[in-house]
Amino acid sequence: MPLSRLGFLGFGEAAFYMARGLAQEGNLKFFAYDVALDQKGTYGDTVRRRMEEASATACNSVASLAQSSDLIVAAIPANFAREAGLDALSHLHPNQCYVDVSTAGPGTKLELERSFQAKGVRFADAAMMGPLPIFAHKVPMLVCGDGAEIWCDFLNQHGGKAERLEGEAGTATSTKLVRSVFMKGLEALFVETFLFARRCGVETLILDSLASTLDNTPFEKTALRMSSADAIHSERRAHEISESIRLMRELNIVPIMADATRSRLERSAATGLRAELNGVPPESFEALYELWEEKALS
Repeated sequence: MPLSRLGFLGFGEAAFYMARGLAQEGNLKFFAYDVALDQKGTYGDTVRRRMEEASATACNSVASLAQSSDLIVAAIPANFAREAGLDALSHLHPNQCYVDVSTAGPGTKLELERSFQAKGVRFADAAMMGPLPIFAHKVPMLVCGDGAEIWCDFLNQHGGKAERLEGEAGTATSTKLVRSVFMKGLEALFVETFLFARRCGVETLILDSLASTLDNTPFEKTALRMSSADAIHSERRAHEISESIRLMRELNIVPIMADATRSRLERSAATGLRAELNGVPPESFEALYELWEEKALS
């Protein structure tokens, strides 16, 4: 029997955009429970408005949500994922599937999967690999766990882009957390760089210079070039960034990302790879990975 009743545990931005997108794809029914429904105030009003806009029926409890749904998507803050998952489990039966799209750690996801397995309820660890406001239900999603096939089939039949990963729960979340280091780090780096540039009065020059450097080369080539060059030039670059840090402090800018950059460069320089490689950078990521492992770079 096709699954058609989708429940959302938590109805913040992620659940709202997913439900609103799926509503365009077919004859689905949406149900939702959010603790904000029990509270008065602006956020509670926002949740109620979103439910109405997405045509989601509000449930008055987790038990009611579980009774109404074939699939439950838990879209809640990571720090509540474990507690909420175990609470929901007490209301679920073996024919249902629970999909956790939170950013709770892989250990938490694995613990939840094992608890769900003990009761015969399917569990899927789903990692959303892009912004929901842009992609809605079509956001690229990595999914693992014993409920992965159910969730991937459902989502992909309704216009989604879910990819099943082999392995137990936690694998998808681990992948997202690795990606987050780059994406969130890049965001912080942009802020610090352009704050610094603005203070120096060169923001337009810096933007144009960076665009000229980065726009004309495929990302894969840039990633390899910069990662490989680290093995050769990290010591010199650590000295250069020290001068940047000195200037930032003179301008009353806290060099958070710059300090971290210097620390990482200094760790790379301490491996001695520049001398061992005779100043010639590795030509592939595989060669670079082997060197990192050989030097126990951490």
